[in-house]
Amino acid sequence: MPPVPAEELELSPEWEEAIDAYLRELETRGSSPATVRAYRRDLLELGAWATGRRRKPAQLVYRDLRAYAAELSGRGLAKSSIGRKL
Repeated sequence: MPPVPAEELELSPEWEEAIDAYLRELETRGSSPATVRAYRRDLLELGAWATGRRRKPAQLVYRDLRAYAAELSGRGLAKSSIGRKL
């Protein structure tokens, strides 16, 4: 199953704000455009997943991340890809 295009992912305003702030920080630190794009995609997917579970960024706990990792594994992602997304 191919990933959903980034522009079609639904995020809460809190997730949008947190992701934008983090990406700005990466750019400030001189991260390459490719790195920023990769982080953006991974964070948008996490944010959409968490939004669907009504979790704000500050509410995520270890158990949530384990559940997200299990979902990614169920989609057939390699362990290295799951690690990067977390």
